[in-house]
Amino acid sequence: MITSSLRSVVRSRALRVLVPGDGGIKEKVEGGVDRGTALRGRKKEGCNGQVRSFEDIPHTGRNGWMNLLHFWRNGTFSHLHKHMEQNFNTLGPIYRQYLGSQCSVNIILPVDIAELFHSEGLNPRRMTLQPWNTHRETRKHSKGVFLKNGPEWRSDRLLLNRELMLSSAVRRFLPLLDEVARDFSHVLQHKVHTEGHVENGTHTLTFDPSPELLRFALEASCHVLYSERIGLFSSKPSQESERFILAVERMLNTTPPLLYVPRPLLRFYTPLWTHHATAWDHIFSHGM
Repeated sequence: MITSSLRSVVRSRALRVLVPGDGGIKEKVEGGVDRGTALRGRKKEGCNGQVRSFEDIPHTGRNGWMNLLHFWRNGTFSHLHKHMEQNFNTLGPIYRQYLGSQCSVNIILPVDIAELFHSEGLNPRRMTLQPWNTHRETRKHSKGVFLKNGPEWRSDRLLLNRELMLSSAVRRFLPLLDEVARDFSHVLQHKVHTEGHVENGTHTLTFDPSPELLRFALEASCHVLYSERIGLFSSKPSQESERFILAVERMLNTTPPLLYVPRPLLRFYTPLWTHHATAWDHIFSHGM
């Protein structure tokens, strides 16, 4: 399983980097050096232009079940991005992670991700989201392009490209996206004016925009795919719309803990799996 992190490359005046294969030597990069430049330079220096083996990739520990236990105990799934950032700073731009029964290779530099994509060919093998896959199979639902691999994925993706990715198709969707974006902006402006405080004649508010961004993504997707609004930005969203957004949030929150549990062991996680499957059932009832 290969995963990639596309977190933005940040600048730092003091950055500690541990490069794969450098024997555990840490180097401090001073003077505002771009993080991506620092990691790329150290990576090239460490490998001497030679292709390294899979076993040379640094890792967070080989005992996947102990790692998974630490994840659950420490609540790491709720701040996974920070955990990955720490590992990239410690282990370098490419590292392995064993969790449960799975091993993943995490990549942060866009140039490395691009090289991986180019080497995969026409039928890339993508990460299987087993909880989603299991739900589709147990409920006899079609898996859709997101859960397919190989020639089956390529066939569906080519059809999807013609419908959604061509410039002519994108132009058709722009008015729909613009409509949702304007409503989204009005909601944020209203929130700032009603909940914020005035500073130097300007309303100011610091808050976590994640819930609003999720609503924007869902509202825009439904409007583009089904030409329907579900009313997530209305002043009084319907109870059904609220139940829908809660179902999506529950599905997303229960996915990470279930990702690393083999299907035969799901029965030992009955409450978590029940919440996950029930959330998906509600989402599917909307035709998603």
